[in-house]
Amino acid sequence: MGSKEEKKSVVERKSEKVFYYEEDELDLYEILSVFSKYKYLIFISVVLFLIIGFGYLFLAKPVYRTETVIKIPSDLVSKNESVGLIKNIDNLLNEKRFTEVSDLLGISVDTSEKLKSISGSGLKSDKELIKINIYVYDPSVINLVSKGILRYLNSNNFVKERIDLKKEELIFLLKETNLRLKEIESIRSSIIEKLKNGELSNLGFNPTEIDSVILNLKGRKINLENQIRLLRGHEIAVEPLIPKEPYKPNKNLVILVSIFIGFFVGVTLSFIIHWYKTSKVRRELIT
Repeated sequence: MGSKEEKKSVVERKSEKVFYYEEDELDLYEILSVFSKYKYLIFISVVLFLIIGFGYLFLAKPVYRTETVIKIPSDLVSKNESVGLIKNIDNLLNEKRFTEVSDLLGISVDTSEKLKSISGSGLKSDKELIKINIYVYDPSVINLVSKGILRYLNSNNFVKERIDLKKEELIFLLKETNLRLKEIESIRSSIIEKLKNGELSNLGFNPTEIDSVILNLKGRKINLENQIRLLRGHEIAVEPLIPKEPYKPNKNLVILVSIFIGFFVGVTLSFIIHWYKTSKVRRELIT
């Protein structure tokens, strides 16, 4: 009889332990106790990742960012074509071909090595403007680089040929306009002279029409002269600003991320250790 009761009590105790093992979950008190118990581990983890973060800030090469806006000759070159030319320079920089970059931009090799990357994009608000982002390791070379980019865009054979052809066309039209203007003015002078001498009595048209044609030709002449004078290719619309603080690495962001990762890793390790120890005790109780 006693043996049966003892076996029954053992089975009941085991079932209670199994029930406890299966149903138990971490409550708020236990979570806080884990934080309290392993606070030094969490603190060490945060400090360790802060050291890693500061090490990165110390070793990382600072990158400075600025932007310039360039006006393109939209009647000669499209935005995509100008941006494509900028992309060619960026590809050379990615491949560390600094000598070629130096030749294209007209800057020294040492200056080209301080240029990290450049990128271009068209502004939706204006069909004649593109924005160029410049990333450098030394902000003192920004002005040299921006002028080099402008020089490169205008000296490109593709762009230069279109500018030359457009200039030849405008000069040809200007010559034709001048010849036409001289002819009309000569005809007008001849008519006036004949009218004074009484050689003409009926013109068959209104003399003011000649004056109107002359005015139109003079207006066209001025317009063509202005187009030739303003035919310059790409131009800088907004000069780049010289940044005082680096764009990368972001010190505040690196420190915050280091603290967050350190805290997360410390808490994760704390709960893993707590779970392992608790599971070990429970398995011993069950067996």
